[in-house]
Amino acid sequence: MAETLPKWPKGRVTFLFTDIKDSTVRAQTYGDLVYDAQLRGPHHERLRSVIHVHTGRFFQDKGDGVVAVFEHPTDAVACALALQRSFRDDPIRVGESGPPLTVRMGLNTAPEDQNLHPDDPERPQYLANALNYCSRVEGPADAGQILLSDETKSGLMVGFEQTYNATFHPWPGRKLKSYSRGHTLWDVLYDGREPKEPGTPWIPLSALSPRRAGVRGVTEARGARRASRHPPAPPPTGLFAQSAAPRLYRAV
Repeated sequence: MAETLPKWPKGRVTFLFTDIKDSTVRAQTYGDLVYDAQLRGPHHERLRSVIHVHTGRFFQDKGDGVVAVFEHPTDAVACALALQRSFRDDPIRVGESGPPLTVRMGLNTAPEDQNLHPDDPERPQYLANALNYCSRVEGPADAGQILLSDETKSGLMVGFEQTYNATFHPWPGRKLKSYSRGHTLWDVLYDGREPKEPGTPWIPLSALSPRRAGVRGVTEARGARRASRHPPAPPPTGLFAQSAAPRLYRAV
């Protein structure tokens, strides 16, 4: 019997980005065939199963990680916690003595409504900005770590900590690739996990030496001009395509 999937989320959806830690090293150590069969494949199967249990949808396969989408941030963060606990308690590894596979995760909630395709509810289309920002939130995460954007943290249900046995540690003023100013990331702490500083702090121009401030100011100005002339590249081709402005990611 075919699996019954949840409906595609809409509205202010929450995205989950995952990535296998040290995937390149593992693939080089074991070879592509073993890596795919014993690590990446079982990892993807578990992700799909747990995502669907938490009423999310598997949106994109990005190689050593996935993108999932949920209608509510509480479901998304609950899913991330369930996945991290699963990888810890029932590790995926090569053989009996290989190091366990570890995953890093980041979540972001769209600041505006994301809609389904007007003619086909099974063809979701999501604005690119919220997805791109989610990828930046996931970027500095470490093995076993879950990082949230401010939008996701503020949207969680009252009593989330007690219900899911987790707390949150803020990391303000973090530097995110391709974004100016500092951003607050929330470290999800569970089962005795200690806070771990993600990435590097954002240093304002006023705190830099005149020479470094001048170099960065010129670099950022050039980047802004280039971005205004050339929109960011679309996601990898294949299962998903990008529509015309406003930039959307949609399933085809």
